[in-house]
Amino acid sequence: MKITSLTIKAPEIENLKSFISKKGLEKADPINEYELLRVKDGTISITLYKSGKLVHNGSDDSKMVINAILEREEISNHI
Repeated sequence: MKITSLTIKAPEIENLKSFISKKGLEKADPINEYELLRVKDGTISITLYKSGKLVHNGSDDSKMVINAILEREEISNHI
């Protein structure tokens, strides 16, 4: 799988937090002071940095999470 990154805005950050909570995805502890949150659940691996940079492992499940949280106009730019 290819590591992929993008920058998300405050609304998408809130969407991500809400999605993680609703779906019951397992969060992992941040490993440094720059990370805001980290998700490791099955094939999903997502790290969100305080800068808004979001890094994921490129799995189909991770892409599904990203597509679910992006503002609609942003989706076509990142798929």
